[in-house]
Formats: sequence, structure tokens, C-alpha cells
Amino acid sequence: MNDLREAANQALAITDRSCRMGFLHMLLGRWARNDGSAAVAYLVENVKGDALPLLAGVLPSWAERDPESAWAWFQTSAREQLNFDARGMHNSALKEMFAAKPSHWRSRAVRGFC
Repeated sequence: MNDLREAANQALAITDRSCRMGFLHMLLGRWARNDGSAAVAYLVENVKGDALPLLAGVLPSWAERDPESAWAWFQTSAREQLNFDARGMHNSALKEMFAAKPSHWRSRAVRGFC
């Protein structure tokens, strides 16, 4: 995972926002498939201002491998750490994550956000 962290650190230095975001999206999504909590922690700690769009690649990858941990982080930390508000279900990261296991997530969403 150190290679992914180093690559993400290098991507943060890219001045062109589109290129930077593209590289970070790919790197963090791959990282999340192996260690979702580490990828999210990196995102929260290092990516200022652009974290929410990148969450769209991280959460679904993490939820695919470890849905319970991804859901627990989302319920306990997303709002505080990233100022993330899921009300209205308009956010693409949430829609992607729910698409992975629709019945599992929908029942939790009703209990957690309504």
C-alpha cells in the first residue's frame, strides 16, 4: 500500500485539476478495494476541497469488498469528516454504493437517514 500512498502523494502535486482528480480517482479506488479505511483516511487527511467527488470512487470500491465497514464509516464519520449530507439521495457516491447491494443498503438508508 505504500506504493499507492506514494503515487497519490505525487498525484497531489499535479497542477492541472482534471489530471490530478483523474489520477487520484484511479489510485484511491484501487486502494479502497484492498484497504478502504486507509484510502478514506488518506482522502480525508490529504485531499482538501476535492474530497467529495473522489469519494464516488472510494466508497463503492470499499463497499464491494467490505460493506459493513464502509457502511459503519459512512454512518459515523462521513458527515463530520467530509461535510457529506446524503439527504435527498442526490449524491453519486451514495447512489453507486447502494447499487452494489441494493436491498442491503436500502433498508439501512431508511433507518439511518430519514
